[in-house]
Amino acid sequence: MTKPKAYIINGLSLEDIRNRNEPRVVQVLREELPNARNFCGCRLCVEDAYASAMNHITPHYSQTGSIVLRRDPGDEEIRKQVVEALARVGAHPKHPAEPVPLPTSSNF
Repeated sequence: MTKPKAYIINGLSLEDIRNRNEPRVVQVLREELPNARNFCGCRLCVEDAYASAMNHITPHYSQTGSIVLRRDPGDEEIRKQVVEALARVGAHPKHPAEPVPLPTSSNF
């Protein structure tokens, strides 16, 4: 697979630099989604909740092999931001009144 040119500078790939909070937010979203009230769970709403939570958490980027010198946000902060994002998106979804549900494995 070729690397996207957008992530290459002077022949060096930057695609392995990631926000360390991404997998933590995904995990908490999985845990909190079943408890979310007034949240439809369609693709657009899940993506909006993910983006909203990520935008409210201080980013923490690192690359493979780097030494982490500052502390990541605590688990409580991650959970708080995810729960608030689910509430925000649930109260103000950006899709039509009848969202298209996510495909299930039986649809494949």
